[in-house]
Amino acid sequence: MKPTKSVFAIVACFYSIFNSVGVYAITPQEWMSIELDVRQLTVNGMELRLTQLQQGAPKSEQLDSDASIQQAVTQAFFSHGTTATDHQRWKYYNKKELTKWLAENPEQQERLISIERRYELLVDSMSNAGSNQ
Repeated sequence: MKPTKSVFAIVACFYSIFNSVGVYAITPQEWMSIELDVRQLTVNGMELRLTQLQQGAPKSEQLDSDASIQQAVTQAFFSHGTTATDHQRWKYYNKKELTKWLAENPEQQERLISIERRYELLVDSMSNAGSNQ
């Protein structure tokens, strides 16, 4: 009995799904390390942007800084062999494992919360600085 085209299509579909989920195989610790790195880069960029806003830097300078930070974040993902999309996909498919790991490693959870708080403060500060111009 010869396989039909539909069998090949089904196999190709499963192969595609498997590859999209399985390519980025890391541990929760590795995932968190990458997450903390890129979040810290983002916060550093926001701090720079806030300073530029407060000092009235030209818009072109601010946009150049934004592009530089975005490039650094992208490069951070690439240096770990991933992309932002694959990184978030890993979180989606491994949420239980990550949650368990974070419960067992509260110091990492606290680092993440600290960066998140700083991010939120910077968003508010940038909003206020932007409205004052």
